Amino acid sequence: MRHTGRVSLTVRPHRVRRYARIAATAVVVASALVAVLLKRSVTGVHLEVTDQLGVFGVGVFVAAGIMLVARPRLDADERGVRVRNLLGDRTVPWDVVRAVEFRDGWPWASLDLLDDEVINLMAVQAMDGDHAVAAMAGLRDLLTRSRCHGADPAPG
Repeated sequence: MRHTGRVSLTVRPHRVRRYARIAATAVVVASALVAVLLKRSVTGVHLEVTDQLGVFGVGVFVAAGIMLVARPRLDADERGVRVRNLLGDRTVPWDVVRAVEFRDGWPWASLDLLDDEVINLMAVQAMDGDHAVAAMAGLRDLLTRSRCHGADPAPG
């Protein structure tokens, strides 16, 4: 979690990102090793460089898929929340948010909207412990600030 100024917040998951990097690296290294060893096949099958590149390419593709779990990010300020989950981004103004919640047993936090829609906040993950607690406190503070400022009459 990173505070950028007094009233903004950026959150990314910690453990999942670390595990994804390790797993993706292992897949790329393993596919490179297999690609190199394909040339030394004892089965009598004749393999070309293109076969080796194909094996390595599949490994890179799988690693890129693994890295998708490291993509979630949340940026919030007094105007609203920008949520980036595995696929897609969404910006939500605070005036449509009913609550910021972390339900029992859920792996991540969520935004409850006034129209009963729920948006998962995959950047705020239970497995991140104190990091998630601090992120929730920051989000709830921003929600409270937005409601306080929203009630103030326009200066004039």
